Amino acid sequence: MSAMIIFGGSGGLGKPLTERIQAFASWPVVSVSSKDVDITDSEAVEAFMKEHEPTVVINMAVRNIDGMLHKRDVVSIEDQLKVSVQGNINIFRAAIPYMRANNFGRLIFISSILSRKPIMGTSIYSASKAFNDNLVKTVALENAKYHITANSIQLGYFEGGLTERVPEPIMKQVMDQIPLKRLGTVDELYKAIFFLINTEYVTGSNLTMAGGLEC
Repeated sequence: MSAMIIFGGSGGLGKPLTERIQAFASWPVVSVSSKDVDITDSEAVEAFMKEHEPTVVINMAVRNIDGMLHKRDVVSIEDQLKVSVQGNINIFRAAIPYMRANNFGRLIFISSILSRKPIMGTSIYSASKAFNDNLVKTVALENAKYHITANSIQLGYFEGGLTERVPEPIMKQVMDQIPLKRLGTVDELYKAIFFLINTEYVTGSNLTMAGGLEC
């Protein structure tokens, strides 16, 4: 059974996005949380993909632990990298064979504008996003002849999700810098994902959605 799989689809931004996708998707939609499958376990991911035979994979899963690098402990850094870097590698690696067999596939990684210009306290988070922004470019080259596209979406500040953790004084400063003077919406993210799914000629790209905010 071919399916659209959304990893990290139960979070503050992921849950309403998943509900919107489920209402309009052409394939069965499977929302995956860390309770369903450990994406740092390559064998568990492979078994999950074998069960669902993915056609579209959207990865929103992330482990975000803020802090100045010299104050971070090794265990928390390794844990963050396992989820945010190795986890995405495991997902892409396990999904691609089924997409190649079907001669069609869509890989979409939800990234951040911080990958382009990080801010203090986000060293591992920003670097992991930058890693995956470049990973999609190579994956796109390797799989283009099988009609598989790979793209990332670099999010700015959106309603829900990690934005809710930003302190109010800092959020006010951020809003002053966003040309549109508002947060992004779930509906707008859905439309971007719909565009990437239905537009094969866009592949290997890092699509920025930040309301005009330049980093």
